[in-house]
Amino acid sequence: MSAKDWKLSHLGNLNTVPEPLEKDFCIYNSRRLLELKYSEIEAFTFELKNSKLYGKIHFVKENRKLISLPKLPFGSFEWNRDISESNISECIRILIREVSKWEIDEVIVNHKVPIYSPEAEKVESSLISNGFEVIGDSINHHLQINREPLSDNIHKSEKRRLRIADKSDLIFREEPGSKLEEVYRFVLKCRKNRNHNVSISLEELKTYFQIYPEFYKIFSVSNGEEPYAVCIGVMVKKDVFYYFLPASNPEYNSLSPMVYLLISLYKTGQEQGWDYIDLGTSMLGEKTNEGLASFKKRMCGIETRKKTFQLKLDE
Repeated sequence: MSAKDWKLSHLGNLNTVPEPLEKDFCIYNSRRLLELKYSEIEAFTFELKNSKLYGKIHFVKENRKLISLPKLPFGSFEWNRDISESNISECIRILIREVSKWEIDEVIVNHKVPIYSPEAEKVESSLISNGFEVIGDSINHHLQINREPLSDNIHKSEKRRLRIADKSDLIFREEPGSKLEEVYRFVLKCRKNRNHNVSISLEELKTYFQIYPEFYKIFSVSNGEEPYAVCIGVMVKKDVFYYFLPASNPEYNSLSPMVYLLISLYKTGQEQGWDYIDLGTSMLGEKTNEGLASFKKRMCGIETRKKTFQLKLDE
């Protein structure tokens, strides 16, 4: 396969950004979210001649940098079906040749973990072979959902905590979007108690819940009235739930509501046909939050690496 077999198109207008190339898309590649998040986008599409194989990547231009994508969990490449590593590498070479003509100094790709696409590891190898370097490498954990109860396989220390939670008459439920503001205030309070920030504003979350009510979700554990633990998350793909904004009230740590929340969320995933729950990274600034990473591991979290790649272009 040579460069002549691929057609690269640059789409510099959000109105021309194609919808995701497959039904099972990543929400962060959807036109509506891109329009909400960015005033300008640099979109590139790849088309294999005499084939139905397509791919794309979105960038934002910031201070002589092309970034895919800032202020989102990840960007990177997306194809409509399985693709070989040699084809991925050829697409990256074509892209580099094109953007080298621009007035930019570097290209940054905020890559996804493998649960979001079968080609993720091939993309990593292809980026490295084309001169990209790893500038960010974070521990990420996910739960792989199968038929077995999660409670059968968690660490014995978490099993003890779960037994306490089971005796405490805790109530798990999915909350309506109308509860978002109340839940967000709870998250803010809990994060403040731990000197942790919240990386997304209430207004932005409200917009996401309005345009994607079927994808953005709230789950809680309570005594029926007062919340003990919550999670705001999103179905990034139809089979992957991203558990991105959890919080718990430290006053009720003795009841282990976060253990109960994850056990119950896993059951929800089994019932709704999810394949994975992405527990996200465990970072505090530039350092790993070892306590959080350890908790995810004890809850059967499978460790992967979430990487960011950089290519410095010749001046």
